[in-house]
Amino acid sequence: MQFRKMGLTLAGIILLVAGVFWLRDQVPDPARAASFIISILIFLIVFTFISLRWMHETAAALLGAVAVFLVHYIGGKFSPSLRIIGFEEAMAFVDWNVIFLILGMMIFIAMVSETGIFGWLAFRAFRIGERSHVQACPGTSGWVNHS
Repeated sequence: MQFRKMGLTLAGIILLVAGVFWLRDQVPDPARAASFIISILIFLIVFTFISLRWMHETAAALLGAVAVFLVHYIGGKFSPSLRIIGFEEAMAFVDWNVIFLILGMMIFIAMVSETGIFGWLAFRAFRIGERSHVQACPGTSGWVNHS
């Protein structure tokens, strides 16, 4: 288990380094170079915190969003090249239909899970599988018939 975790960490670091070398040539406008580099650094820090499990995913994402807005609003007052994205502009990218769909699904699943129906369905699937000699084979993506 420890070897697997180290392998994933090493793969993440290699991909991050490769991404930095690729991004080095992607700066769109010299006037926006500072904001581009800072936003990439914020992303890499958040990605590192999540990958190495130094921080919970939600907390790291919120910290990254706060950092972007702080750089935009505070740093942008002193240097216009530090303007990344404002709150109003960021909210224009949010699809509220998707947000409310996911919220509704989460509420529905929370209510239904209280009834115990998922456990009942798992039990019924197990019993049906037991009778027809169909078993889930670990390590594969499908059902294997052993009869």
